[in-house]
Amino acid sequence: MTEDEAQERLTEAKALIDASWHVSDDSRRATLLQWIDDLLAPLVSAAHPDAVFWRETLLLENPAGSGDEARARYLAHLTGLADQGHVEAMFRLSQLLYDKRDFVAAASFCRKAAAAGHAYANWCLGLDLL
Repeated sequence: MTEDEAQERLTEAKALIDASWHVSDDSRRATLLQWIDDLLAPLVSAAHPDAVFWRETLLLENPAGSGDEARARYLAHLTGLADQGHVEAMFRLSQLLYDKRDFVAAASFCRKAAAAGHAYANWCLGLDLL
């Protein structure tokens, strides 16, 4: 699969992910989640970082294990991706660390995401200056 084809799949998957957050019917949501999984599966198999990130995000929202197990798995996954330079993972990790009251680490990851051009991370840093 070419990088252009991978980006097309990611764009479509992200649109479906956005749509899935606005669907109240469980059956329709399950259908959307299956479509998303079908789009991401070949990219995840090829270890495409964005596809792996979004699939793991969906697994957290629909955990197979207990909430604590799913959160621990997600935190470990985000940490690994953030350490590899994945910008969205850095920002989401900063949010989780903030919720855990680890403000120093949260600010560090938020700054890294902002420096890499993440618009919402920049906005959050701006709020901290108020």
